[in-house]
Amino acid sequence: MSGLLPPDLAFVCLGAAGLEYPGFQQTALRYFAKDHDVLWVNPTGVRRISASVSRRDLARYAKKISRLFAGTRRVSERIWVHDPFLVPLVYNKAVVRLNRFLLHRQFDGLIKRLGFKDYVLWIGSPLVSPFLDSFTPRLTVYNPVDRFYAFNFVDPAKILENERRIAAQSDLIFATADAIREDIKPYNPRSYTVNHGVIFERFNAAARALPRPADIANLSGPIFGFFGKISDWVDLAFIKGVAQAYPQAQVVLIGTVDTDLSAISGLANVHILGLRSHGQLPAYLAAFDVCLIPYVVNERLVAVDPTKLREYLSAGKAVVSSCLPEVQKHGDLVYVGRDVDECVALVGQALAEDDAGLRQRRIDMARGEDWTCKMEFMASHMAGILASKPASGS
Repeated sequence: MSGLLPPDLAFVCLGAAGLEYPGFQQTALRYFAKDHDVLWVNPTGVRRISASVSRRDLARYAKKISRLFAGTRRVSERIWVHDPFLVPLVYNKAVVRLNRFLLHRQFDGLIKRLGFKDYVLWIGSPLVSPFLDSFTPRLTVYNPVDRFYAFNFVDPAKILENERRIAAQSDLIFATADAIREDIKPYNPRSYTVNHGVIFERFNAAARALPRPADIANLSGPIFGFFGKISDWVDLAFIKGVAQAYPQAQVVLIGTVDTDLSAISGLANVHILGLRSHGQLPAYLAAFDVCLIPYVVNERLVAVDPTKLREYLSAGKAVVSSCLPEVQKHGDLVYVGRDVDECVALVGQALAEDDAGLRQRRIDMARGEDWTCKMEFMASHMAGILASKPASGS
């Protein structure tokens, strides 16, 4: 990637989540920050404010309000994070007009203070559409990582309206799944699917024996493992079916819990460990006999490319997944079930697998999906368009 883009080119990212989240946008911008200055703008939000507010919602609102006054901070040599000061009512027309004024005032001065003359505007959230006139980028990239309109806490009509406007204004679109690309392609033909990458060397370490973490060191029998956020998109019927069908095995779930787990909480061989750092995951992965992608299949999830797929495959592990299109692309390497019963049966088949050649093919596939490959693909497309756009002052 080094040398493909002008060295004085900066990046301004209007993220769909905070920089601390280990997602596509965050990883990509950290890679760009090896050679370029980056301003990460924390999200303006996409949620409708409901009359029925949960404790989790209150915590989320409190965090957003506290960030209103955080301003801009430097978090590494070449990365700054800005928490925009705005009113968090993202669907109110009068508030949107006010926020447009507030954001224009903030960014007009901030980008000048940072010395960004030529920059890429990297858009991660569809609801920033009304604020794009606050920026004068040399290149605009839209990077949708979800079917945002399919979340149950958004206004889908507004999301679609804004997303289509952004697509039409963008120079390039890098979508993480074919379904998302197909949604957007009618509004911009320069749309490409760029699936999630993997830090291959980190997860390939799990292809070898590693010391077991203390919290699973004493588990007996095979381990069926999952890591990722445990939210309403995780199919608990899948988890329950596996746990009950293989009582001699242990089901290990790693990740932040954001949903009701009462359907599986009474099962003795299901272990919910909570969040672990990205660097800790290979030690758990090394202990997994079968890896799980137990996602609900719905309008939103058929457009998801699971990050964990390439992490699992980097270790050559057998994977059993729900029937997701982005996983089905690798059906020669992964066990894909059409329903819960088939997934449960496939876990037994995966456990019995003894094929060194198949394990190596998985590793080889994941090696080609390393983040460096993804970055070079995106940078080369960006460089092609930049070549036809004059730099600032030229």
